[in-house]
Amino acid sequence: MRIGIIGSGMMGSTLGTLWAKAGHEVRFSSRHPETLDGLVQKVGANASRGTVDETAAWAEVIFLGVPFSAMPELADRLAAPLAGKLVLDANNVIPARDGALVDEVKLLGHGSGGWTQKRLPKSSVVKAFNTVHFKNLADAAHREEGRMGIPLAGNDARAMKKAEGLVLDGGFEPILVGDIATSARFDFGTKVWNSNMTGAQVREALGL
Repeated sequence: MRIGIIGSGMMGSTLGTLWAKAGHEVRFSSRHPETLDGLVQKVGANASRGTVDETAAWAEVIFLGVPFSAMPELADRLAAPLAGKLVLDANNVIPARDGALVDEVKLLGHGSGGWTQKRLPKSSVVKAFNTVHFKNLADAAHREEGRMGIPLAGNDARAMKKAEGLVLDGGFEPILVGDIATSARFDFGTKVWNSNMTGAQVREALGL
């Protein structure tokens, strides 16, 4: 599968590395893609780099891991090339950082994932990987027992199945929470956010 990473910081580079090791083609993106040469070389043959626009057009699946404040402009710009594609939304809306967007998400009432789905109406958005820190992902991947639980929320059953597979390929346990509005249950500040819970603990915390 061709996976494009938009937001090639610590989270994006960690997950991209895990997916490349699992056999997926991964393209990391940046406004200055030449700065990613070291990362691409480290990850190996399944990795490449490109601009954000090139990556959006090339990929079958997009991982979004950018500051939420960047999302309005980014969503408008990428809505067309991301049409019909799975978008894994790992972004967190954080009051101290994201200002008026916090109120916009609250007013919509469908969580941060619902906000992203509204801005990318022709994509299949699945909220994923927003509850965990990149260091914990790197340390916990493919743990033999008590795998880290990754909550997922989305409206499209096929997209959810594909997201579930990518969570497994990364070495974690997918937790199917519900439709995209249920992303509010594991947004920033909820009891499962940044908790490093196992799959069983996430299910218990969310009453699943």
